[in-house]
Amino acid sequence: MKKSEVKRYEKIPIAAIIPACIIIVLYGIFFLNTIIRLNFVRLEMIAGAAGIIAALFALWLMKRMPKWAANIVIGLMIFYVVSFAVFSAAVMGYGISSRSSSSIPEGDGSDIIVVTLGCRTYQTPGKMLRKRLDSAYEVMEALPMSAGIVCGGKGENEPRSEASAMAEYLEAKGIAAERIYLDDTSMNTEQNVINMKAIIETEPLLAGRKLIVVTSDFHLLRSRHLLKAAGYDDSDFVMRAGLPSDPLTTTANLVREYLSWVKVFILEAVR
Repeated sequence: MKKSEVKRYEKIPIAAIIPACIIIVLYGIFFLNTIIRLNFVRLEMIAGAAGIIAALFALWLMKRMPKWAANIVIGLMIFYVVSFAVFSAAVMGYGISSRSSSSIPEGDGSDIIVVTLGCRTYQTPGKMLRKRLDSAYEVMEALPMSAGIVCGGKGENEPRSEASAMAEYLEAKGIAAERIYLDDTSMNTEQNVINMKAIIETEPLLAGRKLIVVTSDFHLLRSRHLLKAAGYDDSDFVMRAGLPSDPLTTTANLVREYLSWVKVFILEAVR
């Protein structure tokens, strides 16, 4: 008796083409953003290329694998696109609400620490980091007794630590150096939070103060999650967004944030 013929797609279904194209565009923007901004982080370039290759490979497989297996691949691509859309809406919604609700508190700031989380820098802060610093400066200027913590070490593609460039930028705008504390060793957001907390716990002048945490809109939700994981309550901090980036940069950063959240969940699951 002849074995029944394996059923395969004769044509690539539209249900595969649409999510695959969306994934290719997203990871193409992510990959090109690293090149355009000379941000040659090895892992990010690999991730961008891998996303494009994976989507193209999935399309190539459509007519070469059993229908049931192809349907699983299609389902995974659709799940990715839908989950990314929901994720992006949640992240940007939180960022927008933080822009509108993060007014400067009353008083002289003697009970406030303004924490600015770092990102790519050159000899001077890059465009995105300047937006964060300008938002932090606005608060520190309005609250003359507030303290500031700037977070960020020296990455493999950076000539100096992010924190040193950030402190220099704030000082050039008129913030006294003695008001600024540096975390110049952290390599990611989780380490930013851990090192920031250590500085506060070892500096008597910072004890008991409320935090205003400044970062980019797409980065706020994960930063809040890491603050909560470090033991902070919602009453201990306020999130404040810097000015938004252009649409292409925001798209690239949302792809990076999605991958970073996956990393957070994996690490939390194995701990």
